[in-house]
Amino acid sequence: MLQNLHGGNWLSGQTIDGKTLKKSKTVLIDEAATKGTNHDAVRVDLPDKEIVVTTPAQGKYSYFSGTGDNLNATMTTTGIDLSKGSKAELTFKAWYDIEEDYDYAYIEVRETGTDQWKTIAGNITNDRNEAGANEGHGIDGKSDGWVDAAFDLSAYAGKKIDLQFRYTTDAGYALPGLFVDDLNITADGAKVWSDDAEGTSTFTFNGFSKSNGKQYAAQYYLLEWRSYADVDKGLKHIKRGASLMSYNNGLVVWYVDQSYSDNWVGKTSGERIPWRSRCRSASIKME
Repeated sequence: MLQNLHGGNWLSGQTIDGKTLKKSKTVLIDEAATKGTNHDAVRVDLPDKEIVVTTPAQGKYSYFSGTGDNLNATMTTTGIDLSKGSKAELTFKAWYDIEEDYDYAYIEVRETGTDQWKTIAGNITNDRNEAGANEGHGIDGKSDGWVDAAFDLSAYAGKKIDLQFRYTTDAGYALPGLFVDDLNITADGAKVWSDDAEGTSTFTFNGFSKSNGKQYAAQYYLLEWRSYADVDKGLKHIKRGASLMSYNNGLVVWYVDQSYSDNWVGKTSGERIPWRSRCRSASIKME
């Protein structure tokens, strides 16, 4: 788009679908330091990476908040009848990995027919607010597996309520988020509502979704030719203390794994293992 608008000689390249490549392929690329008439780089798309975040607490599915920055995801159900009891409780299975002090999940309740949501306290919430991000009774940190969550709804006994799960994140570091499963509400010990995420859902989703605990991310190779010409001549002689070191010239292969939102290798060292090619080959001719 920018090249079409402003002109110039921008980076150009070819994309190869490595998932369907059945025979060798020759692609011409020019050295990265000078602009020629051939491709500047080649991208080789790989099969999406499958990441098993967790497995549902029961059955095939659980509910998932989503992962990402600047989220305000919700799932909402309405008209739960607590009129036949003096005590009520919400219980569910929870799995969470949420950035501590900055991202939070909340359980919210309102009386049916009203507009004001109220966060409620449970055995997995806290009111710590060191970064000013906790709206009250927030869920953050790491559960280290599935845990039993319990929230007292007795303040709403005798009424009909709406129930909402909400997940909010900031613009920075993003962790997997929140999974919930096997949800139940009892009034005086008798079950009045349940949702196991298996059949037709009682929830309306705005960012949340059903999940089997797996996520998928794009991954691909980027290929370029680095030489000792022009601005790349510095690759041949690099001062390193009292000695000189050199980078090899030739084909450079970058591996891109979009399951990571950052390049914080101090926390993910050794995790970025490239996909072993199932295609035949892509011959790169450098001119």
